[in-house]
Amino acid sequence: MCRRLLFSFSLLVFICMVAAVAVYSHFGWTGVLILAGVIVGGALLTPLLVKGLLTRLIMMAFQAKGAVLKSATVEIHHISPAEPPDRAEELEYHRTLMDEIGEGFDDETDDPDDYIAEQLKNDAECNWYQIDVTITPKTTAANKTPFHLWEPGELMLANPNSTMSFQISDGDEDAGPEAEIHKIQIWEEGEFHDDEGLKYPGPQRLLLHAGVPRGSREAQFMYYFNRFGKFELPVIEA
Repeated sequence: MCRRLLFSFSLLVFICMVAAVAVYSHFGWTGVLILAGVIVGGALLTPLLVKGLLTRLIMMAFQAKGAVLKSATVEIHHISPAEPPDRAEELEYHRTLMDEIGEGFDDETDDPDDYIAEQLKNDAECNWYQIDVTITPKTTAANKTPFHLWEPGELMLANPNSTMSFQISDGDEDAGPEAEIHKIQIWEEGEFHDDEGLKYPGPQRLLLHAGVPRGSREAQFMYYFNRFGKFELPVIEA
């Protein structure tokens, strides 16, 4: 492997030297300097081009995965006010996880109590609902994709009046509360069952325990980059 790398490097240096001699014979030192600039610039830009290409490929993969719910239809059966989630079980989970991780994660931001405190603060700034809804994929030429199944656990709530999801705050502490779909249940055999992270085909009826920032009168679903199903939220008095 090392011998191959050494050979490749030697070949590259040889090619550059031949190119430099050829350029010098026709354009002098000015041509050599331009050639050197082109080589250095190419070496610097190549990682950026590769990174851009990789980012584009990742975006295309997510778009393909989300296409199954492009222009999906939404039937709201019922929306009712709900209590914020109980975070006790979540706190215990994070404490256990931190105990297993051990030393090296003692920063304040990693403290489970601080994390849950932030969650509780966000919960208090949201209105909470139980949303009984059926989501039906729309089969069109525009959303034909190798991904024929969709995962309810990947659903998000988006603000229909903004290009940003409710969830995205970009690390800005003053960005306000974030929406959350805390719990998802799937309608199966005449009753709702807890979502186990599975993927499903076709229409699915869901029961969502979701929180939306107070003052929001509308919301819509977002599945990766596809938004669909705008619906109204009932007023909840503070």
